[in-house]
This record gives sequence, C-alpha cells and structure tokens, in this order.
Amino acid sequence: MSREAPIETELLHTVERKASWVLRLGVWSSAALMTAGLCVAAFRSFQVTIPSPSPSILDVLHRLGSAVFDPVTLLYAGLLMLMITPILRVLAALVGFSFARDRTFVLVSLVVFLLLMGELYYSIRLE
Repeated sequence: MSREAPIETELLHTVERKASWVLRLGVWSSAALMTAGLCVAAFRSFQVTIPSPSPSILDVLHRLGSAVFDPVTLLYAGLLMLMITPILRVLAALVGFSFARDRTFVLVSLVVFLLLMGELYYSIRLE
C-alpha cells in the first residue's frame, strides 16, 4: 500500500483550489458583464440593435478597449468570457501541475490545452 507524501498531496489540493478559483472568477465575471449589458439595455428601454453578422472577437475587444459600453458589446463580452473560462482553467491546472512536478497531470493538461487551442484556431479561422 503506497501513500503519497503529505507535501505532494497538499500541493495537488492547492492546484485544484486555484484552478477552481479561476473557473469561479470566469463564470462570475461573465455573469457580471452579461448583467451589465442587460441593465444598460433596460436603461435604454430595450431599444437595442443587434448586428446582422456577429461581431468578431477582435471587434468586441476593440469596442471594450474604446470604452464603448453598449448592451450588445457587453453581452458578447460576457459570452466570450464564458467561452474562454475553460481554457484559462486548463492553463491554470497545467501551470500548477508543472510546479507540483506531477508529470501525468502535466501531460494530460497539456493535451487538453492543445486540443482547446486547436479548436479555437479552427473556429477563428472559419470567421
């Protein structure tokens, strides 16, 4: 019967907690952006024009960087944050497991991260 060293177990729990924190932060920030978009839309009596072609990721980021806080931009930013959250969570796990020197989980996290990056590249290329 093998037992893991207490330091390794504690380090793995720390990695899991930090990855969980990234996931929570992403979901809450996404919810905040979408709620802000709905509040701005309500303030404008729901007179919102939805663009015919959906804006690209760069368009949404540019509008946020230019301090354009119209409801559609905020809603799209919330959706983008929600879609990016799993990628950030896997990246946090990859970094954490690297510090913990757990090769098995580093390899698994790296494969999942590369799959997500491939999917993201493919989807952006289709725009």
